[in-house]
Amino acid sequence: MRVSVKNPGAPMSVLNTSLKPFRVHAFRRGKFVEVTDADVLGRWAIFFFYPADFTFVCPTELGDVADLYAELQRPNVEIYSVSTDTHLTHKAWHDSSDTIRKIEYTMIGDPTGTVTRNFEIMRETEGLADRGTFIVDPDGIIQAIEITAEGIGRNAADLLRRVKAAQYVRAHPGEVCPAKWEQGGKTLAPSLALVGKIRSQTTRPRFQAGVLDHSVKDASRNGNPMLDDAIKSEPSSHFEKSPDRSRSPHRWTQARHLSRCTIS
Repeated sequence: MRVSVKNPGAPMSVLNTSLKPFRVHAFRRGKFVEVTDADVLGRWAIFFFYPADFTFVCPTELGDVADLYAELQRPNVEIYSVSTDTHLTHKAWHDSSDTIRKIEYTMIGDPTGTVTRNFEIMRETEGLADRGTFIVDPDGIIQAIEITAEGIGRNAADLLRRVKAAQYVRAHPGEVCPAKWEQGGKTLAPSLALVGKIRSQTTRPRFQAGVLDHSVKDASRNGNPMLDDAIKSEPSSHFEKSPDRSRSPHRWTQARHLSRCTIS
């Protein structure tokens, strides 16, 4: 395991580090092929690690990626699934499973654990890879990592979103993608002028015992169009006033969560 230079003994993430050398056998579209680190360079790559063939969560994840493989390839991305099974086992699984038979991307066999250890995702006591995803740029630099526990499956659609975000940031120096960014969405250009002025993408009104906070009501009165429009568009039943109007004339019993991203 690599350690931090500033804090010896502390583990250091492989994020923003270069691919380490490897040479392995793989199964791809009915053929056995050899894959090296040099083959990965020059285009975006996703290394999709999983514990083992013929298991339970793993085929659902691999099938999910297979369903989006054509879309993932459009932004010049190649997929490499990796487990510590052999490439022979990958073929046997491919031949016997309707879900795995859909896979057209490269299935790397890593029985020696070289690739798995390169990404520091090996369960040494079991000889199995953790459930992890790594996005690698054309220069071979790891740009994003996702690791989940054994029983938590991943989402290929969100993986595609993160790949596009990484590609956008690489192509547009000086810009960053905020939370929930989708292709074509607004980005940010960090600067001194923006420090302390970025709000959360989700702004929710404060509640107490089901009552809309007065500050939200006041914000609407002060000309907040987001709140004005939301309140006007709601059915009247969603904003019924308290029966005791003399005591609480401005108490609303229900309110809708309002989501937005603003710069104040």
